[in-house]
Amino acid sequence: MEQGNNSPYDVLRDHYANRPQVIAQLGQSLDGRIATVTGHSHFVTSQADRVHLHQLREICDAVLIGPGTLIKDNPQLTVRHVAGANPLRVIMAPRAPFDTHYAVFNDHQAPTLLLLPPDQTVSLPAHIECLYPQPYTPQGILAALAKRGVQQLLVEGGARTVSAWFAADLLDWLYLTIAPVVIGAGPTGLTLPPISHMDQAKRLPVKRFSLGEDMLFRLDCRAAKSPQDPAEPSVEP
Repeated sequence: MEQGNNSPYDVLRDHYANRPQVIAQLGQSLDGRIATVTGHSHFVTSQADRVHLHQLREICDAVLIGPGTLIKDNPQLTVRHVAGANPLRVIMAPRAPFDTHYAVFNDHQAPTLLLLPPDQTVSLPAHIECLYPQPYTPQGILAALAKRGVQQLLVEGGARTVSAWFAADLLDWLYLTIAPVVIGAGPTGLTLPPISHMDQAKRLPVKRFSLGEDMLFRLDCRAAKSPQDPAEPSVEP
């Protein structure tokens, strides 16, 4: 996919001066499903979308997933399909004990950071770093990662994690890939607090890109940030 001014990634080239840039990615079917009722999801979207996801990983210096994605997918979170360096892998683990047999803790492919609440402890391999954000919320996690030097964060999954960061007004860009497939039942993508009227719905500026047989939507989430501070997320100091 093009890397110039008309590419999906042209908005990601500049870093923000006072906070990390936060990007999220979701892939789903035409009917909004991310998996079957059994949780099978390999693969809803095309190979072109997987290359796109790896391109986002390469652009960002850190990629974050929740425990559900770790357990279901056991992902590597590397850039195998594109050239470049692997990002810092950030794993949310809201409770202990925590199983460390997953690939990210043992493959030595990239630095890996485990996020734990302040009252939790876990036994980890020596090369895995632990961080204890306070509060253990998207805002607290973003603030902790910013202090650690993260400038561009990819919130990769799963859908609950992406939804939580979207609902917290922390996303700048959401990349949403729609595959021409109908699953019919199963878990959905974004799940946000309910609204009563359509005038409360978030209508975001969007740009569309062809992604093989899929369609990629790049949503400008900055337009959805809270009215009192539309340009900046609410990040704990």
